[in-house]
Amino acid sequence: MGICTKLPTVSSCCCGCTLKTGTLILAWIYLIGSILSISTFGVAINQLDKSSSEYNNELTTYIIGLVVYSIQLLLSFLLLYGSYKEKANLLLPYLWLQGFNLILVLIAVIIGFVTAPLAAIAPLLGWCNARIILLYGGQFILSTVKIRGLNWNQLKIIDQKSFSELHMKN
Repeated sequence: MGICTKLPTVSSCCCGCTLKTGTLILAWIYLIGSILSISTFGVAINQLDKSSSEYNNELTTYIIGLVVYSIQLLLSFLLLYGSYKEKANLLLPYLWLQGFNLILVLIAVIIGFVTAPLAAIAPLLGWCNARIILLYGGQFILSTVKIRGLNWNQLKIIDQKSFSELHMKN
């Protein structure tokens, strides 16, 4: 006999509600969040400055966000529909997405622990820009940090001579 002869099962969700009710609540939250995120990215794309040097980078980032949230919208709808109709096979794509997101979060945490010391000394080395794209729980987060007003194309490891020249200008 093995250690566990029967898979564990649960009969209630958070706060003591039934699994179906908890699933429906989560499905509605994710569905509404996806719709709001898609509309936000749509507005952001319309407001992009086409003459900006960063236009292509920003457009690509927003399109990736639209794709991610469109997938989340579809899977949230499947979760909602599958819960109402009590069809377990329609819940599986959402569960696979959450498993994939868990793996991405673990990778992001590992990368964060490795790069955090580097990010702390980046201003001292004269690095000009840090860009983070992180998929977290189906959520698309983009953060751009500009240091000393330099743009993304100037991001490089600066040797000692150019490092001192940069500090002389400032």
